[in-house]
Amino acid sequence: MLRFLTAIILVGSTFSCAFAESIIKPIISEASVSLPRSKMVTIEDTETARKYTLFVQLSKSYNTSPSKDYPVIYTIDAPYSFPIIVGSMRMPVNVGQMEEAVIVGLSYSLESKGVESRVRDYTPAIANSWKLETGLAAEYLSFIRRDVLTFIESTYRVDANRRTFIGHSLGGLFGGYVLMQSPETFSNYVLVSPSVWFNDDYLLTIRNG
Repeated sequence: MLRFLTAIILVGSTFSCAFAESIIKPIISEASVSLPRSKMVTIEDTETARKYTLFVQLSKSYNTSPSKDYPVIYTIDAPYSFPIIVGSMRMPVNVGQMEEAVIVGLSYSLESKGVESRVRDYTPAIANSWKLETGLAAEYLSFIRRDVLTFIESTYRVDANRRTFIGHSLGGLFGGYVLMQSPETFSNYVLVSPSVWFNDDYLLTIRNG
């Protein structure tokens, strides 16, 4: 089971400090919660030797429908995007308004801080005005195509012709870069508030392919 830390925070202007403390102290604590049918897998970039964590959730009927292949949803910035997507899909899938899918979240390289990894991997050009390393989106895309897709499609029953990419902010910028450079990598793209402004709108200057 994939495990997260969660906390409950109560906010209310009508509480006195003493009363609020008496309520909050017993409630706010670290507690593990699990997302059903989920796990974490470490995968290595075979070119750079960087290691990345993948979050994987199998569909509800995966184990009881052995002849079925599932569409797969890939999302980056997995520590926050993966549980959001898993949670948002639960109701529409349960009521039959959305097809079941395998969900794969790509987290950051284990050798780097999260912000360092995402800025380096998600940006398509070197931006000298940024303090962090930028511009390795092409390398990261190669890793996804070469290692991530190969691993997922050789390990799980997923349909390689039905891949969806979801990215937000710099993740959306990276998704736009993939769409411009290798659109066949995914069947569908969901780009939420993509950082098109990065490096003077560099993404808009890229020619397809």
